[in-house]
Amino acid sequence: MKRGLPRLYLILLSVAFLLGSKSFVFGQGTDILTYSFPEQASPADINNGTYTVNIEVVYGTNLNGLIATFTLSDSAVADVGVIRQESGVTPNDFSVGPVTYTITDTTGTSIPASRNWNVSVSNQPHSEIASLAIFLDRYYQGKELELEFKDPKVIIQPSINGKDIQFLEKRK
Repeated sequence: MKRGLPRLYLILLSVAFLLGSKSFVFGQGTDILTYSFPEQASPADINNGTYTVNIEVVYGTNLNGLIATFTLSDSAVADVGVIRQESGVTPNDFSVGPVTYTITDTTGTSIPASRNWNVSVSNQPHSEIASLAIFLDRYYQGKELELEFKDPKVIIQPSINGKDIQFLEKRK
């Protein structure tokens, strides 16, 4: 065992010599640092060990065409397939399952130079919404469906198929 160590050091020194003065960082240039949606129900769970992002959006949100706001490691870029991702601009379809973001360190100083991250988006569980509905019914003594709020951001109307959700721009 001791006999192999000098060879390993010699190999590492040779590689360092051939690469010149470039210093390398293991994986730090390929991280997703922040990730969010305007429709999210709770903060994103970003795991740098498993390279996953899990995020929950408000119940009823359409998962097709979501636009994420994110930050990456310095000098990193993100791609989904062949499409370069731009924070706050590029839509993605999360309705069919996780979306794989390839994060690449453009400086070439990370090992590996790119890493795949799986981003999963799910809707807030229906049970949380049902609990809120029961609370509001008791709190407003059954009159909650008649209430109108000043400057609402969302209007939820009962319908034959469940409910219609309208996201509104701020009213003036």
